[in-house]
Amino acid sequence: MPKLVIICSGGALGSAERRFLTSCVTERGRSGVPWGTLLVNATGSFLIAVLMTLALATGFISVDLRMFPTPGVTGGYTSSSFNYETLWFVERGAWPLASTYMVLAGASCIRADVLGRWVMDAAIRATAGRATA
Repeated sequence: MPKLVIICSGGALGSAERRFLTSCVTERGRSGVPWGTLLVNATGSFLIAVLMTLALATGFISVDLRMFPTPGVTGGYTSSSFNYETLWFVERGAWPLASTYMVLAGASCIRADVLGRWVMDAAIRATAGRATA
């Protein structure tokens, strides 16, 4: 199967997951913050970190197989809605909220990535410890 078809199939699945999750979370409650996008991008960062840490540390996921979950599913799951939503605040003159949202989004995605790497590193070390025992 061509890589493009694999990536597009994953992207379709990720996009559907994204829509489902964001529809379960109030997009703009009283605070005006698009919590659904924040949640999706942070969990997507976590998933990418888990998958890539596993793939690179163990070789468990080949380069070709990575096309489905990494640029495919997580590419469709995470979004550039961040840009749109930040500019939505700016266009309405809500500069403090736009700035807060940018910092919150960036920090949550980086923390989620670090957590994902830490979880997988710990799981790989634990598994390696059992294999040698």
